[in-house]
Amino acid sequence: MSLGWFDEMVKFDFATEKFEEITWTGNEGVAGKAAANAVHYDNNILLFGGRGPTGRTDKLWRFDLKSGEWEEEKPGGFPPAARSFGSHAPYENGFLLFGGSGRSDELLSGLHSFKNGKWAKIEPKETFITSRRQCAIHVIEQQVLLFGGVTHVDLGRFLDISRVAA
Repeated sequence: MSLGWFDEMVKFDFATEKFEEITWTGNEGVAGKAAANAVHYDNNILLFGGRGPTGRTDKLWRFDLKSGEWEEEKPGGFPPAARSFGSHAPYENGFLLFGGSGRSDELLSGLHSFKNGKWAKIEPKETFITSRRQCAIHVIEQQVLLFGGVTHVDLGRFLDISRVAA
């Protein structure tokens, strides 16, 4: 079995009701196979992690919406581990990151923030959140809401055609 990975950026224009692929040259592979999320900030799209040609990555990329170019950011602070399927939410002129799958497919947890060019790990007073990937997070005022997610995907179950009703 194999999975198809998308490494593209597509926009939908509500005025024309059409999709259009955004193309660029150089930095192929940064559109974030399995990145799951990106955030908009100051006329840029910020994208962390995903799956590149050599596996999961811990790179932070910025796509300039005006120039149509990608640039790798070199943030300071304490960057999170490489991951894909992490969850992002805009927060205080940056974004928050939670969970995902690490380089060896291990589940990750931990809440990280990126703002003003620096990463920081947020250390809660109590930790009881199960590590997961593909959840949704949303920030409302000074609270983060986390929705769902998965711990593993049993693709064999979905591919067993004997379970499909005739």
